[in-house]
Amino acid sequence: ISTAGQRFIRYRTDPAAYAKEILSIEWWNRQVDIANSIWENRRTVVYAGHSVGKTHGMGGIVQWHFDCWDPSIPLTTAPSWASIHDLLWGEVKSQRPPGSAGRLLDLRLDGGPMHYAAGHNAESGSGFQGRHEARVLVVLDEAMGVPPYIWEATNAMMTSPDCRVIALGNPTETSGEYYDIRGNPDWNVITISCLDHPNIAAELAGLPAPYPKAVSLIWVQEMLRTHCTPTSSLTADAFEFPPGSGQWWNPDDVFRSRVLGLFPRQSAQGIWSEAWLIKAREGGLTWKPDAPPEIGADIAQYGDDHTTLYGRRGPVVTDRESYAKQDTMETVGRIVRLADKMAADCARDGLRVDPKTIEIKVDDTGLGGGVTDRLKELSYRVAGIDFGGKAVDPEEFFNRGSEMWFSVSYQARDMRLDLSRLPDDVYRRLSAELRARRYKIQSDKTLRAESKDDIKKRIGRSPDDADALVLAFAGAGITMHHLAWEDDAMKPEYDKERYRRDFKKSPYGQ
Repeated sequence: ISTAGQRFIRYRTDPAAYAKEILSIEWWNRQVDIANSIWENRRTVVYAGHSVGKTHGMGGIVQWHFDCWDPSIPLTTAPSWASIHDLLWGEVKSQRPPGSAGRLLDLRLDGGPMHYAAGHNAESGSGFQGRHEARVLVVLDEAMGVPPYIWEATNAMMTSPDCRVIALGNPTETSGEYYDIRGNPDWNVITISCLDHPNIAAELAGLPAPYPKAVSLIWVQEMLRTHCTPTSSLTADAFEFPPGSGQWWNPDDVFRSRVLGLFPRQSAQGIWSEAWLIKAREGGLTWKPDAPPEIGADIAQYGDDHTTLYGRRGPVVTDRESYAKQDTMETVGRIVRLADKMAADCARDGLRVDPKTIEIKVDDTGLGGGVTDRLKELSYRVAGIDFGGKAVDPEEFFNRGSEMWFSVSYQARDMRLDLSRLPDDVYRRLSAELRARRYKIQSDKTLRAESKDDIKKRIGRSPDDADALVLAFAGAGITMHHLAWEDDAMKPEYDKERYRRDFKKSPYGQ
């Protein structure tokens, strides 16, 4: 590392400090989340509304990577010349402090043969061929329009563990690589809504926008009038605006994409919605004091599949275990241990539960049948469930598996599912599997979820976590305990003075 580069080493793990202290730029919290994800994860994808600072942040990220690692090669691309030249590299040029390292050219920050940043037009593959340097950062801006050969070239450059790629843009179409990677747990998914931008909070409080070039309240209000309808049905698709006002809205697909940073729902044959998963991850639910624990067990059949166990109380997922290549008796032992653990957790909450009375729902096909039989021999309360069996409501669902998948998704839609206690890596895998599963409508009008074999062929792995989750909730009757919505009288009225006070306490109002 050069003497000049020594001063930047401490910024490698703190890109926000680099932006503030070197570039004199204060990122808002979601820009910080993006930067931290690039440091912590090899692959990051951002789905965002308009004008939330994506490209502005990437201008800083390119410089952070260039300054903090020598040698290193940040490469940037976008579908059009204007996007790469005027927008992203326009940000690099406007942010770069005088006297900084490297020679700043039109679309290049040059520090030597193996140390440079460059911009390339995605209309050709030039500049994205055969690069296998030790540390490469690839920025795919406006990723919805990036062609397949750029994605392929990017994957080929990810040979070193230190390489990073970030794809970001506006989620407008339910097809293509940018859409598909949302179902890949190797990608850390970040969703950014315009409604969360500090400009909106400031302007609602009657204060100037702290980021004048970013999204504005008047634009959001125009989009609201044109693309949303008032609603009294509080589902995960609906949103409250202004926050605390008690006014709820259902967005159309234009608003979902342009404002909320969510993919359109029309023509997307997915069982789950991003909005439902986001609400489930936010948490806020609990269980009745007498709610018993339940367990779902998806039993591995062969090869690289994993036996996966999910435990819940009421609407809340409390436990998850996963392991591979273990025989039937060892799997039974794992389930018994989990039942003991969950009973002990209940005892600490003041509820006495006999582990043998905990309902255990097992995928009863293949090896699962042996697990079910052994648990019955041990006098555990076990239910063998056949995903291909008859649905409880056969006029609506093609089979039992389809019914369970849709039932849990409906619970998430109605904000009756809490995934907040799962570790980040587990949630990433689970949410990717849930988003990936598709469905079709049969000729008899029943809903049919994609089979496990078909989804495994399409995404390259078995949805073990997702199947264990739906088993845990099979037959669920859940009471919602979300305090903010238990009583309409508890909803705070919209109060401009309260927003003004709260904003002044925030980092943006200091």
